[in-house]
Parts: sequence; structure tokens; C-alpha cells
Amino acid sequence: MHPPCELMVDTFLPSMRALVARRLKKDGLSQGRIASLLGLTQASVSAYLSNPGTKQSSALSSLGVTTEEAETYAALLAEDLKNNPTYAVATLYSI
Repeated sequence: MHPPCELMVDTFLPSMRALVARRLKKDGLSQGRIASLLGLTQASVSAYLSNPGTKQSSALSSLGVTTEEAETYAALLAEDLKNNPTYAVATLYSI
């Protein structure tokens, strides 16, 4: 049995962090800045960016989140993180 909180921590959040990290990198942010915004180490961000992303897409798909939805969520979260991290938390909870 996997309660929703476990699915969030083990599957959803790591996958979304990886997608948001990719989005922020695409926007020109350094790994250090991305790490700071996401509350991760630079090494974790490097690991996220070095993987192709198929694992994250598959994990999110198993939760019923389409690739298009995941990309939309990642874009929203990335913008919120850049503008006001508090908004990003609210956006994450609304997702």
C-alpha cells in the first residue's frame, strides 16, 4: 500500500525537481543557483541534469501525469521559483 504522501515524496517530488532543474538550466541559471532555489545540493542538480529524463517521465506517467502536464507544471514552478519561491510552494500544493 502506498499512501498519497509516500507517492509524493518518493515519486512526484523527485521527478518534478528534475524537470524544474532542466527548465531552469534552459533558462540560463547555473547549477548552484538552481540548487539554491530547489533546496538541493549542486551535486544533486548535476545528477538530475545528467540523466535523460525518461525515468522521471515514466514515474510521473505511473501517477497519471502526462508528459505535457509535467512540462506545464515544471514551467509554472520554474517561473514561480525565479520570481518568488513562496509562490512555488503554493503552486506545488495546487498541483
